[in-house]
Amino acid sequence: LNEIEENELREKTRKVIENVFNDVKKGKKIDLGNAFKTIDSMTDSILRNKDAFLSLSVVKGHDNYTFYHSMNVCTLCLTMGRYLQFSKEDLLAIGMGALLHDIGKIKIPLSILNKPGKLTEEEFAVMKKHAEYSSEILSHYSSLRYDSINLAYEHHERFDGSGYPLNLKGYRINQFALIAAIADVFDALTT
Repeated sequence: LNEIEENELREKTRKVIENVFNDVKKGKKIDLGNAFKTIDSMTDSILRNKDAFLSLSVVKGHDNYTFYHSMNVCTLCLTMGRYLQFSKEDLLAIGMGALLHDIGKIKIPLSILNKPGKLTEEEFAVMKKHAEYSSEILSHYSSLRYDSINLAYEHHERFDGSGYPLNLKGYRINQFALIAAIADVFDALTT
């Protein structure tokens, strides 16, 4: 992709993520068709040129953190999946799961979601529910693969068993979720 095409794809992806979050907030059904088209474009880009699309993951923004974070996690997951030689179908599934992994955050009060500084134990307990909410929301879409939904549910699980919501350990964690956990932490730390 040239720089103009990268910017257009980045903006298209941001709009898709924003529309998905807004639809869920309004209680409307998510238009997965546009999300699938966007993931397909991202996947094709990564399959054509392993480095070109990765530059999208460095986009950071304070006003649209969750939108950009979702896009960055998706980009990183697709890139890792490419290096792991996933099939295009698996890349599409990991891309969809990664793009939508934080959709459950719409059910988290903004006072907790946007709180500067450390959360209290009670607030963190509420925040941790976003993974369950994401899974719950996505499970209503039969066109999503189970792996995509599981990625959203398990992306905070840790290999040593210290994660949530199920405290899964090792390879009991969905492979896509393990990749998303790395991408999620990397993006959070670099933001």
